[in-house]
Formats: sequence, structure tokens, C-alpha cells
Amino acid sequence: FQYTQNLIKMIADALSRHCTDNRLLFYPRENSFIFYLFDYKDKNELVNFSNIVAETLGSLLATERIGGGIGILEIERNQDDADIELLLNRLLIASEKSISLYGRDFEICFYDEELEASVNRERDIVETLNAIAEDKITNDELFLQYQPIVELRTGSIVGFEALARLRTEKLGLVSPSEFIPIAEKTKLIIPVGEKIMVKAFGFLNKLKVLGYDEIGISINISVIQLLNPDFVSRVLELMKEMQVNPKKIDIEITESIIASDCENINRVIK
Repeated sequence: FQYTQNLIKMIADALSRHCTDNRLLFYPRENSFIFYLFDYKDKNELVNFSNIVAETLGSLLATERIGGGIGILEIERNQDDADIELLLNRLLIASEKSISLYGRDFEICFYDEELEASVNRERDIVETLNAIAEDKITNDELFLQYQPIVELRTGSIVGFEALARLRTEKLGLVSPSEFIPIAEKTKLIIPVGEKIMVKAFGFLNKLKVLGYDEIGISINISVIQLLNPDFVSRVLELMKEMQVNPKKIDIEITESIIASDCENINRVIK
């Protein structure tokens, strides 16, 4: 704790050297500093100053292996009565977005209508996933598409990969590359992932009724699900409840998952 406090003081000292009559420094919340600029010329001045700040922080924190992002929010002159918390949240969104956009330290991102639309879209997806997780009746739909796995020597289908898809009334079809990371970030992947498994097991049972009891199914599993303490017991419980043959279930994980927590992952897989 003391080390962290000293580091924050060191950062504050370094940033305070850039203060002027029209450039004020604030520390509104943990791990965040804000420069408030007024009577500046244009956006170029904001960008140039942000680059100076980025250079200051980069050289100061390089050996600490600490990074960050710089968000810029312009306030209109008639916004004197603006919601301060809203402005701070927008700044935070812009600074975090710069990290995810570029993957490098202390990049710069303006908060604008495009970014706001992106944030609103993410909020809509989170609300949809919440409703699905809670089994609320809406016009939104989580469904699976099944990609056949073909034995090349015989040309016959030997299995399917279950691919999660999301269709919302407001946004239409949402790509899994978009909604899965959001589900992981919010931990909604745990209840939503279970619903995906239930749907996949149901499909396997339909195949069995139709006489295709030798066909298996592959299900993609997130690291968030895998490291959930109840994951193993819940999967085995669902298999028992739905009377599916465990030998016909493939659990697919990515290499990056293995690298994240090798010991626990191996235990879960075993």
C-alpha cells in the first residue's frame, strides 16, 4: 500500500510540472488524474499536450510495468450545469478505449458520438444478455448454429460444432466476436454459457431420437466458465439430467486459456 501511495505521489509531482494558469490538475478518483484546460486554441493543442503527458508517464512508469490510456473530452461553453459524474465516466470510457484500441501505453482517444454509440451498443448487448440469463421474455434470442464435422475419408458427418449466435430486436444479428467478450467481461458468460450447453445437449438428444446416436457435439468453453468453482459439477449434473452420453461431448478451449492458469485448468480438465 505504501509503495503504491508513493508511486501516485511521484506521478502527481511529475504531472504538476505541466500545470499553468489555464491548465489545472485534479485527482478525482483512484488511479486517475485529470487536467482541466480552458482558453486553449484547438484540438491540436489538446493532442500535443496529451503527447507530452504520455511521454512523461511513459518514461516514469516504464520500469514499473504500469500502463494506461489518455481520454479527451471537450466541454461546450453552455455545459456549465453538466452532470460531473457523467463527464468523468465519459473520460474514463475514452481513456480505457484507447487501451483496447491500440494495445500500447498511453495512447489518446477523444470522446465523440462514435465512441458514445459504441458504448451505448455495448450497454444494449449487456442488457440483452442479462435478460437471457434471467429467462426474461423478450424478442431477443440466443440460438445455436451447428457446423458439421466431416470425416474426409468417407464424406460422412461425424459430429457438429455448436456456434452461439445472438439476435436482438434493437441491433439485429450480433457477431459472437462482439458479444462473447462482453459476456466474459461482465461474467454473464457463466449463466449464458450454461444455456448454450443446454441447447447443445438438446440438439444431441434430437439426433439420438432420429437414430444418429454415434454423432457427437463440440462446445466452446470460456476461461471464465472453466475457472468457475461450480463448472465441473454443473456440467456433470446437466449431462445426467438430460441423459446425454459424455463420450459424445467435446469441450473446446483455446491455447490462451491454458496459459492463463495452468494448474487450475489441468485440474478442471482432469
